[in-house]
Amino acid sequence: MIKQQFLSIPISVSYGILKSRLRPHLRLGFINNISLINELENSSEYFSSNEYFIEGFAGVSLSYKLGEKWEAEIGYNYRTAITSMYKETSVGDYTRNNLVTNSLSI
Repeated sequence: MIKQQFLSIPISVSYGILKSRLRPHLRLGFINNISLINELENSSEYFSSNEYFIEGFAGVSLSYKLGEKWEAEIGYNYRTAITSMYKETSVGDYTRNNLVTNSLSI
């Protein structure tokens, strides 16, 4: 069994394209991931992760202004690892650090 937990700290910029009630946004940034828990049942180095790794992300979203202080938003983000997550980077012909995530947000 593998038990891993990371603290993720994003640093990003967002640009609102229009100044209307319905606004598209563009986002770019980095996510700093710091290992909090990295427990391995069989102590295999194969699954051992680095203490720190960085991801980059790009995204688009659409927000609707509901009032002076409230907005509803839906968006899409693409995340990919920039630095290695695992200490052992390849096994045979397979490279393990091609970490890619696609996500929708509401």
